[in-house]
Amino acid sequence: MTANFPTINQSTTLYHNDSRIVYKGNWNHNEVFIGVNGETITYSSTTDIEANVGMNAYKAPAGVFSYYGFKLPERGRYSICVDCSFVAPHVVTINAQDPNYSPSDPPVVMHTTPIQASDQHIMILSNLQDMAPDGTFPPSRLTISKVELVFPSGITVSSTTSSSLSSSSTTQGTPTTTTTSSASTPAKQVPVGAIVGGVLGSLILLALIIGFIYYKLIRGKNQRIVHRPALIGTVPAPPRAPAPINYLITPFAPPKMPSPLAEDAPYPYMRSKSSRRPGHQRSESDDPFAYQPRNVTTLPRSKAALPAHSGPLRINTKTGR
Repeated sequence: MTANFPTINQSTTLYHNDSRIVYKGNWNHNEVFIGVNGETITYSSTTDIEANVGMNAYKAPAGVFSYYGFKLPERGRYSICVDCSFVAPHVVTINAQDPNYSPSDPPVVMHTTPIQASDQHIMILSNLQDMAPDGTFPPSRLTISKVELVFPSGITVSSTTSSSLSSSSTTQGTPTTTTTSSASTPAKQVPVGAIVGGVLGSLILLALIIGFIYYKLIRGKNQRIVHRPALIGTVPAPPRAPAPINYLITPFAPPKMPSPLAEDAPYPYMRSKSSRRPGHQRSESDDPFAYQPRNVTTLPRSKAALPAHSGPLRINTKTGR
């Protein structure tokens, strides 16, 4: 489909029957349009769903690409790709339908876009299906009148990215089956410094990682050897049983007080057998109940004395009295 052509260095118009435009599929190249003023314009058209048309021009400077065709009352949907590439194709969908369509309208610009200076410019225009009024999707009617390449005088080669423009309503679409030739691109300078720096940085990083792993392994081994006795010695001893509590009650020993030995002690002193002096004989004074105070006052006796009891005492055996 594509062919090699000489360099285009000035504004050029390629009509539909130019040899630098290549067609694929079933086309009618003898279509004629007669304008209001009697002008006659020829163009090519097709309703083949697999039809497309392409243009290939080499070493063209930066400029503007424009495609001319006819507006239609229905079934006018195409896709176009200017300076296409298999890596990043920029495909634009063209809508040729116009509710104000008139059979007397001449061809108009259907798509225009700026192009960069390149060793090869490629254009691919393909037919698509469109919905008909009855709800079906028959192929559209694709028309092409001419293609224009405009290069302003004194223009310099631009390295900025171009954007696709369209004089009609356009939406993004998907590329159709087309045959294109890949554009040659100049060889790029290899950044040797960046590559060498990246390799050195990777080697340094790898060495650091290996050193860190080796350090962790050696440190863990030393910890296992040195600290093992400490770990064994720190095992807590089993708890001891609590000491038994002595619940026996010991007798209370009262404190010893000095014994009153004076004769005028208020209470008689009770002597035990162990406290008696050797050779001491028991007397009435040893009896605590026989203690006699010094000053004794004799009470007067009554004149009539009670009769004295005579006879033995009788003890009550029941009560012990």
